[in-house]
Amino acid sequence: MLKARLSSLGRSDLALLAISFVVLLCCLYYAYLDFSRPSLRFVLHPPTWEVIEVDPECKDLPADCLMVYDQVLSLGSVDRESVAHDRSIPLFRDFREQPHTEHPVTFVRNGIERTVWIRPQAQTDIFETSSLVWIFPGVFWLAGTLAIIFLRPRDAQWLVLVSLYYCVALWGASGLLSATQAGYSAIVFRFVIWAFAPLLLHLHLILPNRRFKSMERFVLIPSYVACGALAVVDYIANLSQIWVVIPICFSIVCSISLLLLRLVIDEKISHRIINRLLLFGIGVGFLPIMLQVLISATQAEGSLGASLYATLNGVLIVMTLPIWPFSYLYALYRHGSGMVEFRANRILSTYGFYSLYVTLFVAVFMICSRWVDDPGDQLQLSLTVSLVFLVAAGPLRQRLERLVDRHIYGIHYKPHQVLSRFAELIPSSFDRSNLRRVICTEILPTLMVRRSALYAMEDGRVTSIYEQDLVGELPTVEELRRLRVRVRPFKSLNLAADERFPWVRLCIPLATQDRVIGLWLLGRRDPDDFYPRSDIELLSQLGNQIAPVIENVRLVEMARQEVEENRRLQEQLVQSQKMEAIGRLSAGVAHDFNNLLSVILGYSSLLIARYRTDESLNKYLSDIRDAGNRAASLTKQLLAFSRQQVMEARTMDLNTVIMDVEKMLRRLTGEHIEVQTELSDSLPLVKIDPGQMGQVIMNLAVNARDAMPDGGSITISTALSVLHEIDEDPQQGTIPPGRFVSMTIQDTGTGIDPELLHRIFEPYFTTKELGKGTGLGLSMVYGIINQSKGYIRVSSSLGAGSSFRILLPAVSQESRSRGEESSAFEPSSDIGDETILVVEDEDSVRMVACEILESKGYRVLRAAGGSEAIALFKSHKSKIDLLLTDVIMPHMKGPELAARLLSLRPQMKVVFMSGYNEESILGKRLGEDGTRLIQKPFTPNGLAKQVRQALDGPVPSEGLSRSGRSK
Repeated sequence: MLKARLSSLGRSDLALLAISFVVLLCCLYYAYLDFSRPSLRFVLHPPTWEVIEVDPECKDLPADCLMVYDQVLSLGSVDRESVAHDRSIPLFRDFREQPHTEHPVTFVRNGIERTVWIRPQAQTDIFETSSLVWIFPGVFWLAGTLAIIFLRPRDAQWLVLVSLYYCVALWGASGLLSATQAGYSAIVFRFVIWAFAPLLLHLHLILPNRRFKSMERFVLIPSYVACGALAVVDYIANLSQIWVVIPICFSIVCSISLLLLRLVIDEKISHRIINRLLLFGIGVGFLPIMLQVLISATQAEGSLGASLYATLNGVLIVMTLPIWPFSYLYALYRHGSGMVEFRANRILSTYGFYSLYVTLFVAVFMICSRWVDDPGDQLQLSLTVSLVFLVAAGPLRQRLERLVDRHIYGIHYKPHQVLSRFAELIPSSFDRSNLRRVICTEILPTLMVRRSALYAMEDGRVTSIYEQDLVGELPTVEELRRLRVRVRPFKSLNLAADERFPWVRLCIPLATQDRVIGLWLLGRRDPDDFYPRSDIELLSQLGNQIAPVIENVRLVEMARQEVEENRRLQEQLVQSQKMEAIGRLSAGVAHDFNNLLSVILGYSSLLIARYRTDESLNKYLSDIRDAGNRAASLTKQLLAFSRQQVMEARTMDLNTVIMDVEKMLRRLTGEHIEVQTELSDSLPLVKIDPGQMGQVIMNLAVNARDAMPDGGSITISTALSVLHEIDEDPQQGTIPPGRFVSMTIQDTGTGIDPELLHRIFEPYFTTKELGKGTGLGLSMVYGIINQSKGYIRVSSSLGAGSSFRILLPAVSQESRSRGEESSAFEPSSDIGDETILVVEDEDSVRMVACEILESKGYRVLRAAGGSEAIALFKSHKSKIDLLLTDVIMPHMKGPELAARLLSLRPQMKVVFMSGYNEESILGKRLGEDGTRLIQKPFTPNGLAKQVRQALDGPVPSEGLSRSGRSK
């Protein structure tokens, strides 16, 4: 594997290996300098040049040797002042360059300056002097080189980790020599120390994820700049060690705090595992060293314990410290996409256990040795402690591994407990969310699976039960089938060559009744990306349990969908029945109310015409007529909602209606609201009542204005819309395919609560304050659009405005030609001398209609019902020119009466009166062949105009008669 990796390295990788080689040469060079340094039989404290330790042989020769507390002034030709200002000067330069010559050492003892001549001696204790220089930097250099060779991807985490490891390697190599300043070690040591603090902080900000990305700009850049500036100042002015210790301690405290904080806020299981793994490396790597420092501080100088501790000190540091770099290396390897599979979790836990165990053994022995002075008792103590620790090693190691598995890798169950645990949770897993929760929170953490997906194949399509650490589109059924063919069932196989599934390690088909219903794809797992045979068999058995659960989930979802569909249809039916009932009630009320308004408006208009000269009376009559007109507008709104209003439909361009009301809209909405129009050219014609459509636009604009008290904009746009398939909406009905002219009225107001959208077209429903609205505006809009055979869609959200989209059917060329022909006739006058038969069951309405017609010069015959009208007609058969009849009358309806009379006199014209739209009763020929309908309440001029148009129009055919008899 290593040979294959090395052969695949590119130019950038070779450059990185060259850097690694340079770092290695530096470490070897400093190790050689430390090994070959001369022994001068005394040790200096570098900052003060005070002697802190001497060779035991020199203690009896105070005149020929240095003693403890002597203040050294110069070593050969190197004096203290020159070294203090130049870190490139080695302290023992003369002793190294001339090892066989005696060199003068000047010092002060008891205030007297003295000089002794010292000849350097060869180094004899290789382990004591060179073990740390060789092993400590070598461990970090090896970790950095392994990161270069094996770690992927090459991202910021990888770069910072490699830089940190090489920095620590140079730190360790140059640190022990920095006191002597040999080989520029003091300069290198200070440089890597200044680089260590920001690198350590940088690494813990971005590993394992960049959750604190917002802090990077404000923390990392200042820390790098500050440490760089301090490094320059340190090189020039030789800062004291306290300036170096502060940033290092600060970065260590911040790094550990970040790791602890991530344990609380990180939600992804893989990130929590990496956080715990990093803390495990820090604890196992550095805690023994801190323990050793505490123990050494309690031992008396020269005691047997202190002597033994000095011997074991290097061994313990070399043994425990590598846990830190290799745990970080392994954590980043697991976070990335490494290619090597090995049981690293067991290696780390075992190695960590023995490191802690040996440290604990030394600590116990050191503490106990304080009370034992006899050599025989020391031997007995060491044998006893060793025997106890040896016996307890096995059980303690197993317990530590379980603790590591539970608290670092998050393994809460043993693998053989997974099947029984899933069986217990099956009753709560009969929907996708619960099944996803059980697998992702119970099964996958126990099996340490870090990347996986469960796909169900239903009716030729793929649905995702869950996806873990995956992004992108769902695979297709064909892709899953090809993957299943490539991989045998329950076989662990590296599929890295597959472009679609490079992450898959294990593919488990899920089958019920010899039918594959899904695939369980398992990818990388913590901690070592390895699936042993026992785990594969376990996962296959678990897949056999998951498959029927998925099938049951599918059946339950189908049942729920059917229940939901039935519930939705029931709600639509109830809503439709409720609206129909309200419409019937509104139409009935409007019919009776219109009869009363017809009398009020009729007589008030006649009286105004008769008493024009009496200003006082004329004013009162005008107020009565105006009140009647306002009442009539309310009944029109009720009829519009119930779709019973008389439609004076024309085939015309919708843009024309919008342009006609645009100026009025600008005055209505006010100057604080901008009205914009975006009208499409060459729109098809629509069949609409222009007056009612203008009322629709006005009502929607008023609602938009009320939703923008602080100003805004209203945009009215038109376009051609072609629907090729059914547009179904559970709340707003269904629109069939076809060609439509769409009109959209959009505002930038406060919007409508989504929970109220389904109620906005109900009559008397309003969200405005009491007295600010009747609740009939939108219900009228809904009724007019439906009566025009159109559709309306509403979209809105709070704070984002509302949009009303109206779709009106585009008329064909044939309908357009017929409409133009029917609208060509206009009467020249509203007076006449013809004979008119007026049939109305309401006495007051009949009287006012007769008064109006008689005032126009017509001869009027009166009848209160169908039987009386037939008898009157037979006696005046040859004289009756027009029948004016109400539609709804007791015993005999208006269309039936007209049919019977037309059979006797086909040349007679017919005008119907009604309080609401009777198109369903009158038939489709209404408005053709002289047959007309006037809506109550009517005005004298309106009634006279309709009668005149009917009399001057074409002679009716037998169509109405047939239509009437069919009813």
